[in-house]
Amino acid sequence: TFHSLCFADSINKEDEWPPTSAAYNSSTAQKGFEETDKKLNEVYRKIMSNSLVNTSDKTGKKLILESQRAWIKFRDKNCEMYGEIKGGVPGWKYAYAMQCKEEMTKERIKDLEFLLDDATTTPNKRMQN
Repeated sequence: TFHSLCFADSINKEDEWPPTSAAYNSSTAQKGFEETDKKLNEVYRKIMSNSLVNTSDKTGKKLILESQRAWIKFRDKNCEMYGEIKGGVPGWKYAYAMQCKEEMTKERIKDLEFLLDDATTTPNKRMQN
């Protein structure tokens, strides 16, 4: 990744970086995103294994897969743009892009968890809400 290329000699040395440095912020932002991305993958797997998604015609599964792929492309481009505009120099561009990806991924998790909760609710209860 860009981060590892820029900070290869300083990997795992956050304690040595000032908290206001691009290196520190890039590293912590990347770690935050990676943790959030793992959670997203867990929620996505739950949805894909849900019986309401796995219908005989596979329409639900196909739509969720297409939706997720499109969302990832959007998130990545959106955050690349955000980092480019907010960041200024490469290290800060990366930090801002990673922070953006983490925040957008947190929102996606909420959306998918809502969908998962709704998929486990019976149709009659859904209509009552």
